[in-house]
Amino acid sequence: MVKRRVFWEFYVISVAITAFILFMGIYMGIFLSKGKIEELQTELRNLKLNQEDLIFELSFLTLDKNVSCNFIGQALERVSYEAGKLGERVEAYEISEKIKHPDFYNLKKDYMITLIRYWLYVEELKKSCNKSDLVSVLYFYSNKNCFDCNSQGMILTYLKKKYPQNLMVFALDYDIELNTIEILKRVYGLERVPSLVINGKKYEGLLTLEKLSQILCSEYKLC
Repeated sequence: MVKRRVFWEFYVISVAITAFILFMGIYMGIFLSKGKIEELQTELRNLKLNQEDLIFELSFLTLDKNVSCNFIGQALERVSYEAGKLGERVEAYEISEKIKHPDFYNLKKDYMITLIRYWLYVEELKKSCNKSDLVSVLYFYSNKNCFDCNSQGMILTYLKKKYPQNLMVFALDYDIELNTIEILKRVYGLERVPSLVINGKKYEGLLTLEKLSQILCSEYKLC
């Protein structure tokens, strides 16, 4: 009888300790996740401030087109780099964090909308400044059942580093629930991932480094 009581006491204590450890693990996971989300939110706010600045810069095109075009082009190059680095952190968080902060998906939606606005600014710059050497790429990826998306992303990252002033890449989540994403998918007739829209022209499926380099070289004179 004593042995049985000792056994149950030991059992209850073990369960309590296990539950406490589990609870602390979850709590620390949420606490650390919150810290990462706050950092991402700060970076996104900075990116959006740069976007507001860019809106005013675009309005200066009527004052001195040559000066404004060069200045805005440099600003877009810098912001494109910052947006790309933030995108890498957002994706790393989504893939690595098993316990995601409740604010994450709203943050990601906000980031996607910000990218689409920048893409529209690039299109406006190309028209207003006759920037035929500027190539915009909408890259549609998925974190769900997309074997080639990681490879396509690495290829685009390599080419972006190779042509930092001429290649603007905007990575958009194909699966995210946003009306703007759905509109773009319908406009360009996208049905699979990975997909690229290069200066308005659709390419579905994985484009190898050799093939994509050939397209950028022959059709857009980047090489």
